[in-house]
Amino acid sequence: MTSYDELLKQVESLKAENSHLRQELNESTSHPESALDVFVGLDGDSDIDVIYDNEDGIHVFQQGGGGEGRDHDVDGK
Repeated sequence: MTSYDELLKQVESLKAENSHLRQELNESTSHPESALDVFVGLDGDSDIDVIYDNEDGIHVFQQGGGGEGRDHDVDGK
């Protein structure tokens, strides 16, 4: 059987983890706004070939006039 003091330590640990996860969630929800600003700036650009999202962030691949490609990192990572 777990002692009362051990349970209190577990509760405090879970509270700290919960606070950390809430902070990460708040930080991650602010990224779509900055990504939207970039997409609005690219609106109407017919040279955009690919938009993809991976664990590193949202990227826009834009084909240049000379055939070279440029990868725009949307969330600044």
